[in-house]
Amino acid sequence: MGGPWLLLLASVLAAAQAGSALDSSTSSSRTLAGIPGYSRGEGYEYMLSMDQRERGLGYLGSKRRLKAVLQRLRDGKNIHVTAVGGSVTAGLHGARDGHSWPDYLFNHLEDAYPGQVTGHNGAVPGTISSYMSACVNIHVPQGFPWGAVVVAVVVVVVVVAVVVVVVVVLVVVVVVAVVVVVVVVVVVVAVVVVVVVVVVVVVVVVVVVAVVVVVVVVVVVVVVVVVAVVVVAVVVVVVVVVVVVVVAVVVVVVVAVVVVVVVVVVVVVVVVESPKGLETDLVLVEYTVNDVYATKTLLDNEYRRAYERLLRKLLMYPKAPAVVLMHSYNWMAPPIGAFWNSIEREFMELAYYYDLPSLSLKAATYHLLRGGSEGFQVDAPRHDDVEGLAGKAFYWDKIHPDSLTGLRAMGELAMHLVSSVGRDMECDAGDGGGGAPDAVLGEDIPSLPMVAGNHAAQHDRCFIGDNFKSIATKNKSFEWADDSNGRAEKWGYISTVRGAELQLTINTMANSAMGEGSKGKKGSKIADLVMVQIAHVKSYETMAAAKLSCVSGCTCEESTIEGHQPAVHNTQLYLHVVYVSQAEECVLSISVPFVRADRFKVKISGIIVSEETGEMAGADKTQDSVELVSTVTAGGGGFDVRNKQRNPVPKTKAGRRAARR
Repeated sequence: MGGPWLLLLASVLAAAQAGSALDSSTSSSRTLAGIPGYSRGEGYEYMLSMDQRERGLGYLGSKRRLKAVLQRLRDGKNIHVTAVGGSVTAGLHGARDGHSWPDYLFNHLEDAYPGQVTGHNGAVPGTISSYMSACVNIHVPQGFPWGAVVVAVVVVVVVVAVVVVVVVVLVVVVVVAVVVVVVVVVVVVAVVVVVVVVVVVVVVVVVVVAVVVVVVVVVVVVVVVVVAVVVVAVVVVVVVVVVVVVVAVVVVVVVAVVVVVVVVVVVVVVVVESPKGLETDLVLVEYTVNDVYATKTLLDNEYRRAYERLLRKLLMYPKAPAVVLMHSYNWMAPPIGAFWNSIEREFMELAYYYDLPSLSLKAATYHLLRGGSEGFQVDAPRHDDVEGLAGKAFYWDKIHPDSLTGLRAMGELAMHLVSSVGRDMECDAGDGGGGAPDAVLGEDIPSLPMVAGNHAAQHDRCFIGDNFKSIATKNKSFEWADDSNGRAEKWGYISTVRGAELQLTINTMANSAMGEGSKGKKGSKIADLVMVQIAHVKSYETMAAAKLSCVSGCTCEESTIEGHQPAVHNTQLYLHVVYVSQAEECVLSISVPFVRADRFKVKISGIIVSEETGEMAGADKTQDSVELVSTVTAGGGGFDVRNKQRNPVPKTKAGRRAARR
């Protein structure tokens, strides 16, 4: 009776034993008396035991999208893997002499599938999910829509070719018709003349046989007339042909110019209007530490609504990417060492709703942290003793896991997730399962957000770096320039001219109305307005003030963008906030009302438009992020935090204090 079940069990065990390219590492349930060194490739030894890694798989869900990603790899296709989040993911703090946690995953996938995996770290230190929700299209690689451009160009060329062929055919028909008509006229005239000559000759011969001279004269006259008619006909034909050919050439030239213009316009439209996230197959999202507790309405507050909108945007990208939630854990946040002191459980509600695999650092390591095992020590951050605590302390400082331990543990959770999904696919193959076809993946997004009315914006809300130029619709005496003087590039619109004006056209339609927990209370003067943040430079020298106003499509209170800060001796990017009425085409004007010898410069570097009405959460924490993004994206391309050069960590406390200053 048990035969079929035993056969099924045997096949499953065989498939699991066979493993996959992603599971070529070793690990055992051992008592940690130290952690193994990091070494890429086959035979990789995990820092976390299998039990700990399994605990860290907080929620798996159906794994449909992850299976589809791995199936693409197995089919020999290339994939792009992206991580977004805050400083824990960026690795600019904890990953000083090791890797950021996304790099551990990137390396793991690249070793298993050489040449098929491109990793991208779009994390920005200091941000919360409201920033990433508005600006995610800058931080996830977009690629260039070559396929769409080629199709558009081919369509245009075919249409133009048909037009050219029709024009040429019409020209040929006209020329042939003119020639035929002229030939017919010449023949008719010649026949008539011949008949007349014959009649005249006959009459003359019959009536006056002797008058030969008259006959000769008549014949000469007739011949002259015929020749004249023929010459005129030939001239007419030549003129007509020349005119038709000239017209044809002009038409072809005009059509060629039109082709070039149309192709350029089509390419621009395709590039600008192309769906975002063209190159994204897998996205990992980490905001559990950065996003704050909201003591207001649970989940229906500006923090959680922004996080949900971010997830919906990612899920709706064209390649239906797999989205994985990574939950970091801050042991040292008060109350220190509290297991429950995390917003992870709120994010898990969204994981359940959207069927998103989720990884939990605290579930995997909490008891090791309490026990103080080597590699999991939390009594002192490694920053206090860089060399002595290397490989022992779990945290670099009071927030960021260390690259040799905490970040590696996070990376191993992501590695274990893809390996376990790969094993599941092999088991699925034994009973006819396998990866879900790409064609049905886009249908797995709930049509309604979990938080009522919390729809994601379908148009760009964030313009930093090169894409800031796309919204400048009028420019008088502003110049797109870099004024960094050879240091890290800092591009923006700069003017030193009195009366200069820059007009920016943006969409300020809100995609989500504020909920009960919003800062801007319903009924207040900003309840139905959208917050717009203008990034500008402030300094104790040279910077002047600019006037901001709404000139078309929308309304706002006129305000002054102050560039002068005499009390603070530095030059820094700031965000000027204005509340604007909703409009699909809102035109903002930034003008320079006056300049003087010591205050003569205005610089505008970007703009962020809130997705919902009322006040946007975390607006006061965004300015440093905008400056970083503007610098890293200088020269074009998307944002990858790994393009920011990191300075080595000073070995002494005095050196580290100096570096912080």
